[in-house]
Amino acid sequence: MISAITYNTKTGEITAAYFGKHHSIPVGEDEEVLSVQNPMGVSQTEFYVDVATQQLKPRSILPADVSKLEIVADGNDICQITNLPDPVEVKIDGVLHTITGGVLELVADVPATYKVEINHWPYLPWTVEIIANAPDTE
Repeated sequence: MISAITYNTKTGEITAAYFGKHHSIPVGEDEEVLSVQNPMGVSQTEFYVDVATQQLKPRSILPADVSKLEIVADGNDICQITNLPDPVEVKIDGVLHTITGGVLELVADVPATYKVEINHWPYLPWTVEIIANAPDTE
C-alpha cells in the first residue's frame, strides 16, 4: 500500500495525495514524493511541505493588521493594512494591485463595501471588507 503526497519542490505546495494500491505515483516537473501516514487527511489548502526539512506544516494566517473596518467616504479617511509581505499582490473588488513596502492604504470617495483579498503563498488566503460610509451632511 502506498501512502504519500506529491509536492512542488520550489514552493512546497501539495499537488496530490495517494493512498492504496498504486504501482507508481506520477511525478511532474519540479515535484517530489513524500511518504505520510494519512495522505487523505492532508488538506492541500491548509498544509504545505517545508522544502528544506521535507516536513508537513500548516499554512500560517497572514499577519496583516487592519487599522479600522469602517472609513468615511470623503477621500481623506484612511484604512491602513500593515504587516503585509513585500511585495504582495492584492485584489480590491476583483482588481489586482501590487503593493510594496508592506502597507496598503485604502481611501474612498464613493460609499461602498470594498473587498480586499490576498492570496500569498504559503499563507492561507485572507479577506477583509472595508466599509466606506457616506459623510455626515449635517
